[in-house]
Amino acid sequence: MASGARRGDIIDASAPSGEIRAIASLRVALGWLRIAATASGICRVSLSPQPAAWESVAPGAGGERVADELVAAATRQLGEYLAGERLAFDLPLDLDAGSAFQQAVWRATCQVQFGRVVAYGDIARRISNPLACRAVGQALKRNPLLILVPCHRVVRMHGGLGGFRAGEEAKLWLLKHEGVILI
Repeated sequence: MASGARRGDIIDASAPSGEIRAIASLRVALGWLRIAATASGICRVSLSPQPAAWESVAPGAGGERVADELVAAATRQLGEYLAGERLAFDLPLDLDAGSAFQQAVWRATCQVQFGRVVAYGDIARRISNPLACRAVGQALKRNPLLILVPCHRVVRMHGGLGGFRAGEEAKLWLLKHEGVILI
């Protein structure tokens, strides 16, 4: 599939440059997680309220369609995370969909541990660009790897959740799932 091509709800304009090798979905409390991988790693995790059209032909419980061990591992690890059995992920990530700045932001965000939150300014400082708070927010808005690049753990410095591509309700749910108490 060419860059930027679509298959159901999985791929959009932020698709990686590599060809999608495998896709899967996972039914979760918030809807459906869509997972896609290239040869380099997991390239997309998104949330949709609706099942994908191909799920009606998928075998097994949960509406899963898996064509690759990497996507199967991501599906398993995300399921474990959402069941409260996993605190960190051990998966190769394909971040080619982003600019060098976005990739730096996403990598720094991956360092934020389960159950912790940081401010956008903290991420800006981690990438040695302390004045780039708003640009960090924009990079996280384009994060193609929901949960795996835990942008839900980045909040406003002086209160408030901040933005989240999957919506404020999903961000709050994930933070509560991790035991984060916001004041």
